[in-house]
Amino acid sequence: MPRWAKILIAVLVALVAVAAVAFAVYKSWAVLPDIDLPAVSQTPSPETGELPSQHPMANTSRKSGFYTFLVTGRDTGGGGNTDTMMLVAYDIPNQKLSVMSLPRDTMVDAHYGGSNRKLNGVWNLSLYYAKKGEKKEGIEYLKEAIGEMIGFVPDFYVVVNWQAFGRLVDAIGGVEFEVPFNMVYQDPTQDLYINVAKGKRVLSGEEAMGVVRWRHNNSMSQGYATGDLGRIETQQALMKEVVRKLLRIQNVTKISEFASIFVDEVQTDLTVGNLAAFAERAIFGGLKMDNVTFTTMPNVPVTVKGASYVEANPEELLGLLNDGFNPYKKDLTMNALHILQYKSSTGYYIYTGDANSTGKAPTYTDPQAGGVTTSQTHTPKPTKTPTPAPSADTAHREEQPSADTADREETPATTAPEETPSTAPAEEQPSAGMADQEETPATAAPEEAPPTAPAEEPSAAAPDNEIPAGIPMD
Repeated sequence: MPRWAKILIAVLVALVAVAAVAFAVYKSWAVLPDIDLPAVSQTPSPETGELPSQHPMANTSRKSGFYTFLVTGRDTGGGGNTDTMMLVAYDIPNQKLSVMSLPRDTMVDAHYGGSNRKLNGVWNLSLYYAKKGEKKEGIEYLKEAIGEMIGFVPDFYVVVNWQAFGRLVDAIGGVEFEVPFNMVYQDPTQDLYINVAKGKRVLSGEEAMGVVRWRHNNSMSQGYATGDLGRIETQQALMKEVVRKLLRIQNVTKISEFASIFVDEVQTDLTVGNLAAFAERAIFGGLKMDNVTFTTMPNVPVTVKGASYVEANPEELLGLLNDGFNPYKKDLTMNALHILQYKSSTGYYIYTGDANSTGKAPTYTDPQAGGVTTSQTHTPKPTKTPTPAPSADTAHREEQPSADTADREETPATTAPEETPSTAPAEEQPSAGMADQEETPATAAPEEAPPTAPAEEPSAAAPDNEIPAGIPMD
């Protein structure tokens, strides 16, 4: 055998060996996280203050390869509220991805003082009213509040900086999307400048961030008639296009770039290797867009002393959970859920209904959102006499939240002339931070200022417990 042939064979063997080692290292690094039975969040008995001895789903085995996540965007510039929250489920064996948006104004049974019962305030208010010495983080309180409402606590959390969404869109070369309005908004106090023209085109990361954050223009003459719920529909439609592009096989080469974005911009209890493993399963495992579903929590709008809330529609929410989000092999039943509702004649109460019901999912599909599933809403009809919420004492039921400026504002006129976006180039706009567009400027009065002397003194040990003065509570 010629000498050059021997050298070539040696080089090829060395390359194969290096590739095998690299592959082995990758496989040991890109691993799925371990999961046990989902945690449950339970409400103490109003009489004894003790937790029930057994959760309705106790001793129930979970589905193999089924993972649940809480994905949230937190407003770090306008007070720290979580105005974008999504429950996500990834069923690897069946290659199905389900996403449910949880409206920021969702009414929840808050286990703290004050009168605010909005889901987007749980993170901050739980920290403010935390017992002295309690070391839990805000995301833990939020996971527990959502878990109590839906019957199981999501396995993992992902707290996203809006900058991460913009960087991700840029990394995949932009995303084609039809913008429904001329989106113009400026708030120098948040260093927030949105300037996106109406129409279909490829959006940059900066423009995509503007689209998902915009709710109305400064003059309120143009915006979503349904407020935050309208914005959620646009967010879902845009995110579905981003997912569609992410699943292209050519993006496999960008996994390391995606991982870098997550390291820089995302707070999570997942490792980068976990995220790479999920990406690998989705791209190579055959996740198709037909099996990617975006939906909004079925809800009913309600006003409590001028403050706008939405109540979960119990039967439809339960059916939806069993259709795509329930990690158990056994269907969730109504007695596993803990849904707070309100009547002016009764005050707050927990929906009871048929304890053994497995719900009925909504079937409405919005064709304008590219197949994005949404929910019809109707007034739920409790089948039993409403009972007081365990954690809401009489004072809480009588002391209703005062309406903040955003809650009292009139529905934006959809027929008013649209503002024309400025011709200034996008790159001259200041970068968008985490603060959400609809938050009131710092000078606006908050819905409910924290009391000067709470029953339990906020813990001074954890920096996370510090809440800036004038924090928005809407």
